[in-house]
Amino acid sequence: MADRNLFFINITDDASNEIPDATPFVTKQVPEEIWEESGQAWAEHLCYMTKKSSAISMCYTAAFISFAVMGCMIWEVLDPMINAETKWTLAQSLTSRPIYPIMGGVALLLTIVMGCIIHHKNKVYQNDPTRQALAQKVQDIATQIDEILNSPEDALSIDIMPTYYSVAEDGTWREELNTDNTYMNKAVSLWYQDGYVCMCDDHVVMSIPCDAFEGYYTVDAQIVITDWHKEDEPSHQKFKAFGVKEAGRDGYLVDTYYDIVISHGEDTFDLLVPSYDFSLITDMVALPCLDQADV
Repeated sequence: MADRNLFFINITDDASNEIPDATPFVTKQVPEEIWEESGQAWAEHLCYMTKKSSAISMCYTAAFISFAVMGCMIWEVLDPMINAETKWTLAQSLTSRPIYPIMGGVALLLTIVMGCIIHHKNKVYQNDPTRQALAQKVQDIATQIDEILNSPEDALSIDIMPTYYSVAEDGTWREELNTDNTYMNKAVSLWYQDGYVCMCDDHVVMSIPCDAFEGYYTVDAQIVITDWHKEDEPSHQKFKAFGVKEAGRDGYLVDTYYDIVISHGEDTFDLLVPSYDFSLITDMVALPCLDQADV
């Protein structure tokens, strides 16, 4: 086994951190200040949208209540007409209990008014210059990040199993999130370029020389991965050979995973890949099977 996971992610101070620790293979990285700016832009955009949409939601609620009241009032008018014991005419029903048609008319009017208000607010919201400016800021930062990483459009998507960890006060670290048989997994971009196997996780690009791949261990142990990133459903025929099946809420069983060992000088790194995506790596670089006794 290697020294540590290639995607080794420190969540000591930030439980939502997804940026892997530095490795010798990192060739591109989004500066921290850009990620901070991106997070702030998203927060401002979300806060503004929540504030504006709450007013529209209240109008939808009022319209629904008015519509429901109108329906009840219509029923109160119709019920004596269809009741076998009364058999009232429409005129009798309207004149005998005038409160119901009056309330129904008011409810209808309120429903129409709320509908007009909703239409107006949606139109104003769509053309709101502040909302558009905030959305454009988010898009501009996303474009800047894409330009920094510059992943090819035809890159493949591969699932990998990172290690999330925290550091104690005494300097020791412990693995978080993953358990004995449950692993977090994330999708990263994968492509081959000029003798390098390249991977991008939206934060960094790692370019690994083909001769840095020492081989792989097969880990024949049924595990649960936490998320499903593929376009095809887990029940698709092509995943059956790998024992993929749903395992409760947001969990998926996989029969096998592979520990790919990558070296750089005296340091070695694990790249953990679920069995259903292992061939994406072996199609790019030859991997010998390592001694199972060393697992």
